[in-house]
Amino acid sequence: MNAVWSCLAFVLICAGHAELWVTAVNRSHGLAWPQRVLKRLRRVHDVAIVGFPVVILAGFGFAAPGEFLSGRWAGLSPLALTTFGASALGLIGLTASTAVWWTRTRPCQNRTDRNEVLDVRKALGCSPIGDGALAWLAAAPGNQQFELDISEKTLEPPRWPAALNGLSILHLSDWHLCPTYRREFYELAAQRAAHLRTDLVAFTGDLFDDPDCLDWLTSTLGRLAAPLGAWFILGNHDSWHDHARFRQALESLGWRDVAGRTVVVDAGPHPLLLAGDETPWMGVQPQWPAADDRPRVLLSHTPDHFPRAAREGVDVVLAGHNHGGQVQLPVIGPVYAPSRYGCRYPAGVFSSGACRMHVSRGLAGRHPLRIGCRPEITRLTIRCPSPSSSLASARNSAHREVRAS
Repeated sequence: MNAVWSCLAFVLICAGHAELWVTAVNRSHGLAWPQRVLKRLRRVHDVAIVGFPVVILAGFGFAAPGEFLSGRWAGLSPLALTTFGASALGLIGLTASTAVWWTRTRPCQNRTDRNEVLDVRKALGCSPIGDGALAWLAAAPGNQQFELDISEKTLEPPRWPAALNGLSILHLSDWHLCPTYRREFYELAAQRAAHLRTDLVAFTGDLFDDPDCLDWLTSTLGRLAAPLGAWFILGNHDSWHDHARFRQALESLGWRDVAGRTVVVDAGPHPLLLAGDETPWMGVQPQWPAADDRPRVLLSHTPDHFPRAAREGVDVVLAGHNHGGQVQLPVIGPVYAPSRYGCRYPAGVFSSGACRMHVSRGLAGRHPLRIGCRPEITRLTIRCPSPSSSLASARNSAHREVRAS
């Protein structure tokens, strides 16, 4: 019986140890740390999570005197006991985060109207994997990286004006253009996104992982446009390169950079305010005009700005960065979310007061691995709670114009 309890303790201690490293990686990647530091931390994380169980079994379980698995813990060294104690703290954190995940509330205003899962391999007739250093991850069992989720959702912010009832936004995020994926993968996603006709297009950062893929823009995001414009901000991965080139390339294709500023979009029946936030990695936080009752939409690469946006009277926040947790485990929920809040905002719709936030799972990533959180492109329809008018007729009439100031 001692051996049984010791085996259970071994599993729990390894889980707590992994939670400590995952927490360190998540929190650090939500900060503006240098890329080289983050990469080294991630490598240490990879080695530690795989190596810890091996070290425990080799040092305390299978080797004489086998204190751990035999249940004779009294023979463990102070260092081992300290390590196991720290892992126990990690287990407490894992239990707490799991409880939060299962007891989280969802706003009743969020509704998925339509959902389609596109098998990218079947649609292309070939493997979408390129020759990147981490391409081997694509073969992991259960990987859903190439099951593209094309969804249409409805949001109902409480203060949304009736004059803008039915405003539609194509929300894209985290494409991470790089040779790990074949160019055709991105082109197919852009083609399907173009079919989701919307009033406005918004891209919320992490466009590139490899600047050598800059010429892929023309056949991907360059195909997208909307009556109210295509607007973008960049993210932390973009900040590690010459992001000025990325901005110039996108603007040459008709996209508009809204990073660190607030613009007025003339939506016809009612103007709205649109702003972008790339902090803490680049630029400054946008400033909203005082005593202005026009609806506010914020493009924020990280969802960490959600609490502040709610306090500032923002109606809709569009974010990405967290990739849906990259891996969602049964019971435990999302694992990896590079956020100061950990896995609080992995993906989906969140509510704070009158503010609604949609966090996209994004399309790609440095690691071509997704389990339980498919990549996505999303068409959002913004409605007022009690609509008295609609934009439907306006869409069928004259083309809207955009005024930026």
